[in-house]
Amino acid sequence: MNTRKVSAFLVLAFGISWTAAAMLYISGIEYGGITSTVLVVVFFMWAPAIAAIGVQLRYGDPIRRDTGFVRG
Repeated sequence: MNTRKVSAFLVLAFGISWTAAAMLYISGIEYGGITSTVLVVVFFMWAPAIAAIGVQLRYGDPIRRDTGFVRG
């Protein structure tokens, strides 16, 4: 297991999520409304995927094969 890649993934995924949470908090959007639900889905659910793709690009590894985005 490549601990540098795992560490980079965790830092990036949590960084994206916490930055999105801070932006939602600063903007004053109430949790539980339709607006917050949409923004949570957009930012929080996609953060790990974006982090995985970013780490793969950073280390020069193939994205489709190493992240599991392949057919079959």
